[in-house]
Amino acid sequence: MLRYLEHRKKVISEIVDTERTYVGVLMTISTVFLNPLKESLKTAKPILKQEAIDAIFSTHFTELLNLHCTFLLALEKRLNEKAEEEQEVSIGAMFLALVRDGANVIHE
Repeated sequence: MLRYLEHRKKVISEIVDTERTYVGVLMTISTVFLNPLKESLKTAKPILKQEAIDAIFSTHFTELLNLHCTFLLALEKRLNEKAEEEQEVSIGAMFLALVRDGANVIHE
């Protein structure tokens, strides 16, 4: 049973690391590409038109970034709480909430 719990802990740790990397990539895309393109819309000669920016980045990019930032913070909080209590971590409900919230973002 101990081996199962160790494996489970490693898998959850990998999920958190992967989510952290994904959020970092989304933040980089936002900072390096999306934000400068949006700022250029305020100038006399924008780099791209709004329609092109929306086609490249989706109109829901910011919401997607916020959703995954919130999810990552919740994952990290859950891991820290359970580590302090030395209890098994359960994250299944968190994934269900992510899917639900993501579906709400897309359908708005």
